Amino acid sequence: QACPARRKEDSEFFDRLRASCWTTGPGGEDGGASCKARGARAAEQTWADIQNELGSSCSEVEAVQHRVDAAAPSVPECLQEAYQRHARQMYEDVIDQCRRDCSQSGESRGQQLAERFCEDEGGRGAAIVVVADVPVASARCVALEQRDCEVAYKRHVFQHCRLHHEENGAVFDLLRSGCSEEGIDPAACHAIGAKAADQQWAEASTELGSSCAVVDDVKNHVGKFANSGIACLKDAFKHRVEQLHQDAIDQCMQGCAQASRSHGHHLAKTFCERQVHHASLVIVLDDPAPPKVCGGQGQRSCEDAFDLQVFRTCPSQRVQHQAAFDLMRGSCQGGGINSTRCRTIGSKLAEQKWSEVQKKLRISCSMVHDALERVEEFEPSDPQCLKDAFEHRAEQIHRDLLDQCKSDCLQSSESHGRHLAERFCDDEGSAGV
Repeated sequence: QACPARRKEDSEFFDRLRASCWTTGPGGEDGGASCKARGARAAEQTWADIQNELGSSCSEVEAVQHRVDAAAPSVPECLQEAYQRHARQMYEDVIDQCRRDCSQSGESRGQQLAERFCEDEGGRGAAIVVVADVPVASARCVALEQRDCEVAYKRHVFQHCRLHHEENGAVFDLLRSGCSEEGIDPAACHAIGAKAADQQWAEASTELGSSCAVVDDVKNHVGKFANSGIACLKDAFKHRVEQLHQDAIDQCMQGCAQASRSHGHHLAKTFCERQVHHASLVIVLDDPAPPKVCGGQGQRSCEDAFDLQVFRTCPSQRVQHQAAFDLMRGSCQGGGINSTRCRTIGSKLAEQKWSEVQKKLRISCSMVHDALERVEEFEPSDPQCLKDAFEHRAEQIHRDLLDQCKSDCLQSSESHGRHLAERFCDDEGSAGV
């Protein structure tokens, strides 16, 4: 109450004065039983008070002992000897208990590390192991705890998964380093994680293929193994996978422009040579478009090459066969000619030609068949899907026109009959109809 700051400034003097509460009383310097008892009692109480203040963990034992020794009474001699002897005994008892705790903690830690190592036995990713959080070795008995941890770790592994140890020595050593005060070595952890990623990437590439079209699939397949409970191992694995994926993408992108231009040139050659019938469609489909990884860049390169080549080689055919031109150009998006789009373009082309013929000829019902023949002159010869769609829609429009003509004929005939009947009835009784 009076001077708390003074207590902190000189804790050893405070401890000595407080110890005198337990060392006063009869006994003198004769080394009698009462003197020894007071000395022991003073050591116990002083130890308890200082331990309560500094803490009771094994890491604080040395500091507690130092404060307790400094508080020892100087006189009488029997009191001092009893105090020091009992204080030393308490220190040794605490140290023995700490050693037992250290040994037990080390064994427990080694057991846990070994169990995690063995749990991954037979797994696809040897380096992808899950290690639960385990206590770090206390500063008071690092060497002892580490020794017992390693002994327990090796013993369990050799008893339960010796073969796994022989096949995965790097991971075994990595987890064994968890017994040390420093814990798992980050550099070693990173190296093992990266190596595991390399191995998994190679296996996935063998299974799924190494072409640019499956780069993303390989990455997704490999990513399934990034489930380690060791943060450094997990991070290193993921980082290496991202690096391998980006390297593969970069390599693919280098060939995108060339592959896309080549595809565009092939389409233009097919268009300009007018390789008619179904064969032209087969050629287009058999020539692979640039992989999806090329994205918009590949499509633009293909379209530019197609446009330029057609302009140089056969500009007139583009005007004459715009539908086929648009259709082949559309295959730069990948996947060859789109059948749905092909049918749509063919149908619209038939409608357009019918409209042009009708306006030009001003056809009547008697000219419908002649008009169909004129429309069929514009029928595209390739690709086959375009030809079929044009022909089907042209015939459909022809039938619709014929049906309309029939309807008009019936209506006209009925109207004419009514008109004649009206004239007859209007002249009723007359001599000259």
